Amino acid sequence: MKLGREELKRTGKFFVACDLILTIEVAKILPAFNFLTLDDQEALMRHVVVVNMVLTQSFYSYLQHLDVIIYPNGVVPVKMDEIFGRTPMQVKIETHTRSVQSLSRTSITPEQFVLLKAIIYCHPACDNLSSEGREIITKYHEKYSGILLRHLQDEYGNQAGASKYGSLICLIEAYFHFAEKSKQIHLMQKINRKCANISCMTLVEECMQ
Repeated sequence: MKLGREELKRTGKFFVACDLILTIEVAKILPAFNFLTLDDQEALMRHVVVVNMVLTQSFYSYLQHLDVIIYPNGVVPVKMDEIFGRTPMQVKIETHTRSVQSLSRTSITPEQFVLLKAIIYCHPACDNLSSEGREIITKYHEKYSGILLRHLQDEYGNQAGASKYGSLICLIEAYFHFAEKSKQIHLMQKINRKCANISCMTLVEECMQ
């Protein structure tokens, strides 16, 4: 579905804000999150929320058999600059395409995606975590990593499963990179971006720091 200038203007949902909210809400159902103090919860979300947002957007687009991020209403963000007469940002094009292509190369399944997302939620290399919080997060990081490895070895055999596990774990570093690029894109667009829902805009600013 292609949307023109007027349709885009009438689009009610600010999908970045929506995706950030959903990513935070999903974190709340994880056992590890509920064992953390409020300060540790905030520190962890600042560390991983954009990473898992980009991963989720990419996985949705991958399921649509596309090679670029697309929003549920059919909007392809990299094409919006062209629609509104702006010079396309190369960093945006590269990030929104490579993030989807990375999943295509691994042929990731929904089960693998869910486990990878849980591992990222429990990423212990997080600044400002207390020692107690880091211990909790590390425990669950190792737990979900072990579950993913066993799942893959049951599915593909010991050697092939271990190889697949390695390729999926390598995606974690890639998506932290894509998250940093997404924050750069947000800063570059900040001057021109307007959002009627101030609370949503505040959330985006907090997460994109």
